[in-house]
Amino acid sequence: MRSQQKNQVEDLTAFGKDDKCIEHFDVEISSSGAKEIISLPIVTESLVVLSINGQELVTILCTPANIEELIAGFLWNEGVVKSPDEIQSIDVSADGQVSVSIPTARIDVDFKNYKPSFTSGCGRGTVLHDSTDHKRLKPREFDVTITEEIIYQRMMQLLQEARLYNAAGSIHCTGLADMKKLLFAFEDIGRHNAADKVIGKIFLDRLDASNMLMLTTGRMSSEIVGKAARAGIPILVSLSGPTNLAVEAACYYNMTMIGYVRKTVFRVYAHAERIL
Repeated sequence: MRSQQKNQVEDLTAFGKDDKCIEHFDVEISSSGAKEIISLPIVTESLVVLSINGQELVTILCTPANIEELIAGFLWNEGVVKSPDEIQSIDVSADGQVSVSIPTARIDVDFKNYKPSFTSGCGRGTVLHDSTDHKRLKPREFDVTITEEIIYQRMMQLLQEARLYNAAGSIHCTGLADMKKLLFAFEDIGRHNAADKVIGKIFLDRLDASNMLMLTTGRMSSEIVGKAARAGIPILVSLSGPTNLAVEAACYYNMTMIGYVRKTVFRVYAHAERIL
């Protein structure tokens, strides 16, 4: 049963003093010797402590929005849960404590001795499996094609939807789209977190993503490819580029990988046959 907990930030179109994802700081602007103090928005970095069945599992540094999707995506990707029905509740407190109740924790570590930190940096972050082991998921067959025009259009829509980035920068945006429109997008200081939020919504809403594409502003690493593969997404598109392990993973998962998307050019690293 999905929790009724509301997202901590519901309206990202207006950044006021009470927005959880934005704080305002007085910043000195220096230009050609002239100095000026301006109040500018800065994205929020918060701690979320995840406990499963009363036992602390992991601490996540993240942007305090769409926490339910973030947690569901993380648990699904790590193999802790395999169906939304296994999540009995997700309770998010105001101080960043997240309590998840599930019938059986499918996890091969001792909760009492395992308390890693899932960072927001450019490294791997914390995972409960070997992210280089592509064979833990089976490749899928996809019957989908996409045009160059749609690739450009969806990326532009993602950038328009990245409201926190457009206001303050220093944040990643990841979204899910079909051939007609961008369906939704989430932002987070961690690109892993932004991907988990998208994957979490797919999981909780039981979406069939086999004819969709995931778009991201961040680098495509093997973990990001693995998250998309878990959700059955056939096409991964990024403003940035991939790592070598990410390309190998995309080839194995039968996933089309597109990087460095600009107005008139992009690079295809895997399974270009789907692009018309």
